[in-house]
Parts: sequence; structure tokens; C-alpha cells
Amino acid sequence: MAINLGNDYLTSLVDSQLSAVDDAFSSNVGNDTTIKTALPAEAGIRNSLAFSNIRISFPTRQGNIPFLNALTTNSLYFPAYITTFDDNYTVGVTGEQVFGRTDPTPVYRGVTRTISVALNIPCFDANDANENLKKINKFIQNLYPSYNSFKGDLIVGSPPLIRVKFANLITNQLRGSGGLLGYVTNFKYNFNPGDGFYFSSRNGTQNSTNLFFRSYTMTFTFSVLHEDVVGFVDGRSSSTREFPYKTNVGRFNPAEVFTGRYAPVSPDTAEEQQLGG
Repeated sequence: MAINLGNDYLTSLVDSQLSAVDDAFSSNVGNDTTIKTALPAEAGIRNSLAFSNIRISFPTRQGNIPFLNALTTNSLYFPAYITTFDDNYTVGVTGEQVFGRTDPTPVYRGVTRTISVALNIPCFDANDANENLKKINKFIQNLYPSYNSFKGDLIVGSPPLIRVKFANLITNQLRGSGGLLGYVTNFKYNFNPGDGFYFSSRNGTQNSTNLFFRSYTMTFTFSVLHEDVVGFVDGRSSSTREFPYKTNVGRFNPAEVFTGRYAPVSPDTAEEQQLGG
């Protein structure tokens, strides 16, 4: 099967438009109700700095129109109180022993990327704790698949995919915008009773119907689905962008200006291409 890498110039034009849309969603948390219940200092930071939020959207939920699925009605925003961040790459290589060779012949099968994030979310009052728990409920509900009803029977329609975006660390860098697509393999929600709790309140009066804790800890791990070609083609990088994290590029550094398929190749690769190997 042939792989079409596309045109870098056209891709950059498309990605620039997507970046503008993504930045708009990232910098404005829209109808996130915890902005209203958070302390003014936190609300100000979250509204002005895109990297102060972690955005989690569910592309297989609430309709089949991709653009509408990117709206805040189908996204969760959590303040970036990150306590753990692990980005793990597992290279799938197996060795096959061949007669006459001392070392086994390596057979490459692929790279699996998993990201683990732990958040410690403080709650400033009962209302704020209630709104944060609503978002955790929505996250947990989206761990389950979508079903289609057919003559009274339920058939699995789509898997519970997610898309996660956080600053330049969790982002679809090869496309220049958006989060990483994947699926959750582990989710954990807990709290520390020693931090204290709130009683639920209604109409300004407290009652003991519901309990909310002063802080929540949420940990999740998801496997990344690669949407683009990652690697090298004819000795050059398959993309003109850095991978996997975005950094500041020195425009006057020749080593950084010539990237991707325009970057110089190693002497061995150049010699092989000249010899037609």
C-alpha cells in the first residue's frame, strides 16, 4: 500500500487554519462552569493562558459532524494541576535466530505510545466541588462505547475514543494543531478524606444529601493512535515539523531551517542514493 505524504506547503496552509480554531478553543474554555465557581485568580489565569488547561474531547460522541464535536459542549476542561506526566514509547522488536548468525535478526513491528497524566483538582467550595464532580462523571461515562439501536437490539456503534490537548506536550505536532487521538486504557478517581469535605447546599442552606471532597485526584492513561506517518523517507524526516514536542525554532540557524524532506541526509544515505541503492 502506497503512502501519500502530501504537499508540505498546502499542508502548512491547512494546518494554520486549524491552529487558529484550536487556539480559540484552548484559550477560551467556553461554557466550563468551574470558571464561575473557581477563585478569581485561577479563573483569570485559565481564561488568559491556554496551557493552564487540559482539554479532553470525545470525537465519537454527540453527532457525526467533526467540527461540532470540537465545540465545548463535547469537551472537558480541567485546570492543569499536574502531579504526574509520563510519555512512554515501546518499540516492538523481536529477534529471529537465523542459522549461521551469532546474533538474532531484529524484526521491527512498530512503536506504541502511551501517556499517563495525574491531576490533583482543588475545590474552593461546595459549588465548585459539585461542578468538578460533574466533569469527572462525564469523563467516566465516555469510557463506555456508543450503541446503535437496531430493531430493539443494541449494537456497538463506535469505540470510546478521546482526544487530549495540553500545551506543547500533548498535541498533534505533525498537523500543527489539535490534540492527540487515542483510547483510554486506565482511569482512576480518588480523594483524600483527610483533606476534608463539603456538604451539598441548595438555595443557600446545607443538607447532608451529597458529600463533596475538597480535592479530587484523577489519573488516566491513554494509548495514542498515530494519524500521520512518523519516521524517515529516503533518509529524511517524513515531516517538516518537530516530533513529538513543539519547541522554539531558530530561524537563523541553518541546521533548524532545513527540516523534513529538505534537510540534509547522512553521508551513508547520500552515497546510497547516488549509487542507486
